[in-house]
Amino acid sequence: MESFLKKGFKKHKAVGTDSVNGTKSLARAFAGRLKPGDTVALSGDLGAGKTHFVKGVAAFFGINEKQIVSPTFSLMKTHRGKQMQMIHFDFYRLKGLEELEKTGYRESLSEDKSIVFVEWPEIIKETWDDFTYMIRIEHAGDKRRSITIYKKNASKPGVKTKQAVHKKRGTK
Repeated sequence: MESFLKKGFKKHKAVGTDSVNGTKSLARAFAGRLKPGDTVALSGDLGAGKTHFVKGVAAFFGINEKQIVSPTFSLMKTHRGKQMQMIHFDFYRLKGLEELEKTGYRESLSEDKSIVFVEWPEIIKETWDDFTYMIRIEHAGDKRRSITIYKKNASKPGVKTKQAVHKKRGTK
């Protein structure tokens, strides 16, 4: 986690929630900051609430949250909202970058009307430069969670934004 954050992220917000609904509510508020092309990393132990966070964002974009399940076995799921598409990846079972490339991950980064979510980003270190936000969700006892939101610091020298990477590649 610490080496992940050295990739040019700064703490944006730290809050606590005391229920699943509290986590979803925080996620809905966070969703208002998102724009097409953003990629969000979700880090936390099993059962921390990563998928519940995605459900909250989905609700903000008019996607039925009941459709949102962890893509642990399918590796990727696409959900279409009214004006936004969400692509949800789970790296938990992946063995490396080569296996990830077969999922269509790279192609999803260039989708014009998409926001990409990745659970377990620490598993594929080669993707760390792709993320706009990093959300760390930790158990804080019972149903309480500590949620820290980090944002890529685009002004830090040497840190490439996703737009800069796409411009270099000649993609959107």
